This record gives sequence, structure tokens and C-alpha cells, in this order.
Amino acid sequence: LTHAPMRIGFAHAREGAAWTGSDHDKAMAIANDSTVLGHFNNDSLFQGGVHSKFFRKDGHYFVRTEGVDGVTADYEVKYTFGVKPLQQYLVEFPGGRLQTLATTWDSRESKWFNIAGDQKVAPDDWLHWTRDGQNWNGMCADCHSTGLQKNYDIATGTFKTTWKEINVSCEACHGPGGEHVKQVNSGMISKWLSGYGDENHHGVYGIAAHEKADREIMACAPCHSRRMGLRKEYEYHANYSDEYSLELLGENIYFPDGQIQAEDYEYGSFLQSKMYHKGVRCSDCHDPHSLKIKAPDNALCTRCHDAAKVDVVSHHRHGIGSAGGLCVNCHMPGKNYMQIDFRRDHSLRIPRPDLSVQYGTPNACNGCHTDKSAQWAADKVVEWHGPVRKPHFSELLALGRSGKPGADLALAKLADDSSFPAIARATALNLLAAYMGDLAKASLQRGLRDPQPLIRQAAATGLQDFPESDRVTPLLPLLKDPLLAVRVAAANSLLGVSPLIPDSGRTAFQAAWKEAQVAKEANAFFPAGRFNMGQAFEKQGMEDSAAKAYAEALGIDNRFIPARINLAQLLNRKGKADSAEYHFRECIRLNPEFADAYYFMGLLMTERGTLDSASVYLGLASQRLPNDPRISYNLGLVLEKLGKIPEGEKALRNCSRIDPNNPEYRYTLAWFFTMHKLWQKAEVALSELRQLSPNHPGLEELAKEIGPHQIESR
Repeated sequence: LTHAPMRIGFAHAREGAAWTGSDHDKAMAIANDSTVLGHFNNDSLFQGGVHSKFFRKDGHYFVRTEGVDGVTADYEVKYTFGVKPLQQYLVEFPGGRLQTLATTWDSRESKWFNIAGDQKVAPDDWLHWTRDGQNWNGMCADCHSTGLQKNYDIATGTFKTTWKEINVSCEACHGPGGEHVKQVNSGMISKWLSGYGDENHHGVYGIAAHEKADREIMACAPCHSRRMGLRKEYEYHANYSDEYSLELLGENIYFPDGQIQAEDYEYGSFLQSKMYHKGVRCSDCHDPHSLKIKAPDNALCTRCHDAAKVDVVSHHRHGIGSAGGLCVNCHMPGKNYMQIDFRRDHSLRIPRPDLSVQYGTPNACNGCHTDKSAQWAADKVVEWHGPVRKPHFSELLALGRSGKPGADLALAKLADDSSFPAIARATALNLLAAYMGDLAKASLQRGLRDPQPLIRQAAATGLQDFPESDRVTPLLPLLKDPLLAVRVAAANSLLGVSPLIPDSGRTAFQAAWKEAQVAKEANAFFPAGRFNMGQAFEKQGMEDSAAKAYAEALGIDNRFIPARINLAQLLNRKGKADSAEYHFRECIRLNPEFADAYYFMGLLMTERGTLDSASVYLGLASQRLPNDPRISYNLGLVLEKLGKIPEGEKALRNCSRIDPNNPEYRYTLAWFFTMHKLWQKAEVALSELRQLSPNHPGLEELAKEIGPHQIESR
């Protein structure tokens, strides 16, 4: 692109001037006197159990701090990373790696701090600054530089990362500009060629308004989202789902009602908002080049909303100009990430303290009124606006996440209602899949035909554990879906039953599976990537390869519990019960609140015949997940074998309370009463089973056992 920067700069001087000095401009830079903000004048910091010293030597910048294996050493800073409200620093490591130092500069208050705060991060922890959780190449690079290629070698675990421009420049958002420059230099009338999709689209002004808006979102979303890449290189596709798999509103990432919890980088939140569905886009509030807000305080909101209705005490119930009177404080509450980086929730929702009362979710009211209860806030809302709230998906999502009775019905209602945001509906399908019943199957199969790609993808993924007859035929059309994320999900869910795919669908499956393999390789740097590879090997019966992949995931992150759980189960199936027990115990040690570890440990103890230990572990699992019927079911059976009849009855009754439409739980309860000659209870349970499942295969045999005792029981 000879002379391209000069010509583009001349043509887009205003945009270039706005971008210069912006956070995108300063996203990354070579460390020198003009880019380094931190004080390297023998300053010191002691925080998080680590002592660090910052100094200069021979014109270079150094940090003396705890490094590899906890050994203190001097590390040279090669690059700056970010600019405000904080600036981080990158250190070169062997294998082409750049690591992000934990010691960080607060550019607002001009002081050093540790990104982990006062928490001590162990040297073997994935999140220690020398390890993969703080690795620039895999975790950060593609959103802080332009034209970046990670070039990760799976076999050696090394990088040969390259970039076209060190920071976030024009082509990071607008796509390759070579053709655009060619037009300018050739004297043609210049039209903007975005690089997204069909080359016949010569610019945002030559396409439909809704397409222009969607393309703008697609320019921002790749970096402003929590997601998994599906390609080894970013290819500037028109649709997000042709590049990435978006993180849904899952546990520990979002609160049960969809509010931000961990870092979600805006897109997942914004998709939940009414603003997004009304056509509001990023540039309506943010200047896309300077990144500044387009108007201060409430003036930003009243560019669209009537100030006479919303910027008044009768609406926000606070003084004009007060903190409580600012729109964003009620509708976009935020959290600090990386200790000092305050980010607002972009789901733009009405505060719901009533949901806080029910589900423990945060609300904007108590964010300020910390001395008051959620019930106080909920009562205030009723006092001001009456007892009825406008329907919102968060009510159904929060109930669905709770696992309480009726959760599956709430999830199905949310999943099937096209008036709700696609990301919320997809999350509902994701959660509903765990119920494995007819209700879940029907919703998932309907989702396969939904016009929204997030729904199709979630539905395809959700069917992966259903019987073959519920999967093969419905999933076949999605192998030719126009979007990569959907094809990959369908291929993954069909992998375990691929021999059953008819000849007419085999070519499509093989093509989609090849894409799914590329997606796994593109994420092999992450423990979750190796974990996904392990799951794929397991589905193909390649158990040794699966065990190797799970072990590799643990090599990247020793605390990555999903890989440890799967490895333990695999080892147990291979007859290595002692090794399996070790891994289950490690899971409990690393995360004492992880219910599944206790559950699987209980099953292992049951297999070994140590029923007293099994009942203890299953009981601990049930305490942590009281609304999981599978735990109560196995606990009830173990208690029955131990002769603890009242306790066993309580556990088995709990199954039917949690999942009243599951006939197996009713059958087991009737069997339990029959075994222990509790004839009156057995008769009631049999009647309930007959009503729920009149053709249940075990019904008649139970009826013969119970029949002679029915009269005497009365």
C-alpha cells in the first residue's frame, strides 16, 4: 500500500485527527519516553504479597518482581498496553510470548497498583502474570493490534505472532482498505469498501439502512464481546456468527437476570437492550474515532428521549443534577474491573429490586442506597409505580437459572417467545437442554428453525446429549447453515452419532466437521480449547487422545475443573479408579463449592461399595445443588441400600418435587415403597405414575406386586 497512509490521511483528516491520541491509537506501543506513563524512578509497590520495584537501566524500563516459579527477577518492559484509566506493560518470554505484568500504572491517580489487588496469586495459577491467563498473544493481542495473526503452534505451545499495525487502526474496524486506496490513486470516484461481505457493497451509504446499522455493530462487536473465535484468522465477515461463538448469559459471567457480573465487553449486554432492538447503534452515543461520548450526562440520552418526560424529578425521583438524577446511574449501573476500570452495563434496563428480593441479583437502587435493603427498594418502586411491572425476559431467565420448580416451564416460555432478545432465548435453550424431557426437546427442535443464528446455534448444541432419534434428522439441515457458528454446533452434536448420518448428509457433515476441527485448533491455546478437543476425541471413541487433551488442558490451567472432571470419569471407565478419585478430590480441594465434584465422588464410592462415604458425598452435593434431581435420585438409592428408609424416601420424593413430569422418579418412588412393604404409599405412587405415564414399561409389574395389598392397606 505505497503512499496509502498519506492519501487516506488527506481524505479523512477529520477522522484521523479524532483517532490520534484515542484509546485505540494508544492500545499498544513500543515502550519509550513518549509512551510509558508509569514512574520508573526506583518506585516500589508491595501489594498482593508481592514486592515490586520499577527502575531504568541503559535507557530501558525494568520491573523487579516475583516471576517464574515465584522467583524474584528483573524483567524488561518492551511494550505499553493501554493508556487509561490504567496502563499495563508487556515482557518478552521464550516461545514468542509476551506476558502482561501484574504491576500496573493507574494513569488517573499516577500510582502503581497490582491488577489482582490484595489477593495473592500463586505462581502456578493460570492467572499469575507469567502464565497463560495473562499472555498477550492468546488473551489480548487480536483486539489491541490490527491485522494480527497469532500463529500458535499446538505441538510446541509457542507463538510467532505478527501484526500489520501495532495499535487499533483504520483496518481493524473497516477491514482491508487496499481496494479503496487503489480507487483513490487511480482517480476513480472513491466509494467506501468496508471489507465486510459481498464486494458489490461499495460502502455504507450504498446499502439499506438496516444493513448499514448491522455492519456498524459488526465492526465493534468482535472486540467488544466475550466470545470464542471460530477461525485461525479474522476474515471480516458480515455476520458475527460467521467469525465467533458468543458467550451466552451464563453463570458467573452474568447475574441470573442478565446483568453484568464478569467482564462481558458490552456486546452481550447491548443485545439484551430495547435500544438495540429499536435500531440504536454504537455511534449514536460514541464517536467511533475519538471514542468520546457525544454529549455530557443526561444530554446524551435526551438526544433521543424527551427531556420533559425523563429529565424531571417525577420520573427519576431525585434532584436535578444529582447522582440519582443521572440516567446512566439508574439504567446503566456499572462495576470496576481490573480494580479501577469502571464499565457500565449496556443492557439499559429498568431497575428491578423485586428480582433482587427473589434471586439476589443486584439493582441500581441499592447500588447507591447501600444502607437499605432490596425489599425497601422494591417497596419504593411499588409506592411510585404501582405493583405491576412491565414483562421483561429477566423474570423468566432468573427463575430458569434458579433451578426451582417451574424453572423448565419458564425457560421454555422464554425460548419460544420471539419478542424477547435472541441472546436471552438462546441462554434459555442452553439451560433447558439439561432437563432432557419432552418439553426441552420440543423447544430445542423448534429453535433449529429459528431465523436468529444464536437460537439455531444454542438449539443445535443443546441436542447433543439427546437420543439419536431426536438428533440426526433435525440437525442435518444445519450442516449447510449459511453461518459458521451454526454449522460447527451441528457438527459437534452429530459427531457421536455420525455413523447414523444418511449418505445424503455425509458430505455436508464431513465439511462441517472439518470446520469444527479448525475452530478447536484455533482455540487450542486455551484450556477450554483443549477440553473441547478432548470431548471430540471421546465422542469418536479415541479415549487415549481424549485423556491426552484433558491433561494438556490441565497443563495450561491446573485449576480448569471441567477437564479434570472429564479426565477423572474417563480414567474411571478405564478401570483406574484410584486416579479418578485423586482428580475428584483435587476438584473439591480447588473449589469446595463445586457440587458436581461431590456428586461424581459419591457415584465413585457407590461403585466401590463404600456406601457410607457415598451417602456423605452425595449429601454434600445435594446441599450445594438442592434442586438437582439426579443428585437426590442417587442419594435416595444409596440411603435405601443403607437401610435409611425415611431419609431415602425424603430424597426420592425431592426428585418428583423438582421434576414432577419425569415418570422415572415416580416409578422409583413406587418401587421404593413396594420394596419396603409400605403399601398405602406404594398405591398412591403407583396411581401418580399411571396418571403421568400410563404406558410405562414397569407399571404393570408394580401393579401386580401392590395389588393384593391394596385392600388391607386401606
